[in-house]
Amino acid sequence: MRIRRKLRLRFIAFFISLGIFILGSEMVWAQDKIFHSYAKPIPAPDFALENLQREMVSLKDFREKVILLNFWATW
Repeated sequence: MRIRRKLRLRFIAFFISLGIFILGSEMVWAQDKIFHSYAKPIPAPDFALENLQREMVSLKDFREKVILLNFWATW
């Protein structure tokens, strides 16, 4: 009787583990698919802004370089 109970618990634990593994792999696959749809770079439209030295700086001046635009407000 005890052996049967242990066997049943191992059987249940195996299928729960299998279900968790399958669910986890499906989640990884779905996230990978979503990531690749957003991973394609899109060129930004060209625009010009004034820098702190009051010179006009255009985005096309920085082609082929990685830049970070930080737009913020104090209100």
